[in-house]
Amino acid sequence: MDKLNLAYRRMRSEDNNDYTGSMNLGIVKVNISGSVSSHSSNTRSSDNSAKYHVDVRATNHGTPEGLARVLDMMASAVSPTLVNSTAMDADGKALPEERKARTEKIKQLRQEIMQLETQQSATEKALLEQINQFKRIGSLQQNQYQSLLQQAVNKEEDEKEQEKIQQVLDAVNASWNNFQMQVPSAVQVLAADHKDGTQGNSEALSDLFTLLAPGEDHKSTIAYASGQSYYQQLCSQQDMAITAQKNVNAVSEKYSQKKVDYNNLISGIDTEKTENAVQIAIPEQPVKERQPVEEQ
Repeated sequence: MDKLNLAYRRMRSEDNNDYTGSMNLGIVKVNISGSVSSHSSNTRSSDNSAKYHVDVRATNHGTPEGLARVLDMMASAVSPTLVNSTAMDADGKALPEERKARTEKIKQLRQEIMQLETQQSATEKALLEQINQFKRIGSLQQNQYQSLLQQAVNKEEDEKEQEKIQQVLDAVNASWNNFQMQVPSAVQVLAADHKDGTQGNSEALSDLFTLLAPGEDHKSTIAYASGQSYYQQLCSQQDMAITAQKNVNAVSEKYSQKKVDYNNLISGIDTEKTENAVQIAIPEQPVKERQPVEEQ
């Protein structure tokens, strides 16, 4: 705000009022009365009114230079400064180079573990979204079959034929209800099978899903296969779920390895030295040749 103008005006004149009042305070009663009178006529002989006018102005001229310098000095005084960048032990002595390298490595591993934890949370969230979408598409297909078979039941007049259609409806519903429960575990298995980096078959659903569809006569079941309404969408979503599961597996594997390395360093075990240790081969003892025994 650079400038503020505030104007206030008020007009006051005499009034004619009578007032009375009372108030009870326990055993004490107080009565108050008063009156204010004024004279008015068609022709006023005097003007007893009062007018008030207040004008307030405020202007912002910015921070004075002297105050700005004081604020800068205060900010520099409270800001943290690096006193010593040398790693010290509990006695205040500089750490040896080996321990210093170990400390820096522990710090680096701790940062990497924190980053992997964030990545793991993000990949797990993405996997859950793909799994839920996989289930939603399956629900759309199941609802379509339910509506189709229910209409067939209502149109059929023969009770035995109605019972056959109802049995088909129950079998189809059971297969798709199992699909809803199998999706997470099936995706894990499929991701492990394609661990080498190859993608799943986007043109066919896995055999792990034993899904059923109603036949043309609505009185028998057939295997759910290509040509159904949502089959291609399910295939595509299956691949997306497998990819998301593989991302989770990759991050989890890195996270587990980093945790092992971190715990080994804390325990005083250097994994790199252990892996790069030179294995000393034990020289084989020369086999003495057996001297032939002369026959006497």
